[in-house]
Amino acid sequence: MNASNSPITRSIPKIDSSKGTRYAISDIHGCVQTFKALIKKINLSTDDQLFLLGDYINKGPDSKGVLDYIIDLQKTYSVFCLRGNHEELLMRAHRRAGGDTSIRLIPILHRGRGLVDENRRILPQYLPFLESLCYYFELEDYYLVHAGFDFEAPNPFSETEKMLWLRHFEVDTSIVGEKRIIHGHVPEYLQFIQEEIDYGCPSICIDNGCVYKARKKAGLGQLLALNLDTLEIILQENIETERSSSRSLFL
Repeated sequence: MNASNSPITRSIPKIDSSKGTRYAISDIHGCVQTFKALIKKINLSTDDQLFLLGDYINKGPDSKGVLDYIIDLQKTYSVFCLRGNHEELLMRAHRRAGGDTSIRLIPILHRGRGLVDENRRILPQYLPFLESLCYYFELEDYYLVHAGFDFEAPNPFSETEKMLWLRHFEVDTSIVGEKRIIHGHVPEYLQFIQEEIDYGCPSICIDNGCVYKARKKAGLGQLLALNLDTLEIILQENIETERSSSRSLFL
């Protein structure tokens, strides 16, 4: 099944592999200083492609700063962004703000300060970016998605809720062929991420739970960039100075 013509995906131009590199990062969660340090570490160039797999906001200290930085990066670099469940929650709260005024922002959005006005509407400088976010990308050798695909559905590429929220899935290679699935959403220990790469697993989770800084000794707490061309992992420890609101691994 080829999903290239789906209205919820986006055509990604190929790059000259002799010049540029493709990177994927997921689940930044308001950790803007860590994100900036990782971009500096990979030495992003204008020949590269950077794929961000959603959940830019909430939990960490500076959701606004993350969106500002991504929007600024897109002015110079090839940065392609997916929608995560946290961006979806923010968009739903925004849409509800125009209806029943008794509906309050979903509590987890409290770390999205600076993104909405006093009427709980997303500020105009962020709305075009948030509305433009795709649910998945199909590359020549990968599918990129925030959470995963429901391969039990008749058309896994139309199940947008599952792309945002799915926690576990079995890859159907009769549908995706030899393309591997790169996703985030569920924080994964670094050891297991490396094993998924080394053992040639059909899906690779690249969420190392950056926002869970206190759990670094347990194998979480770093922001991870995956080189899609070499499958090399580039890590940046969490360097945020403000305490985050990372209450749960499951949101």
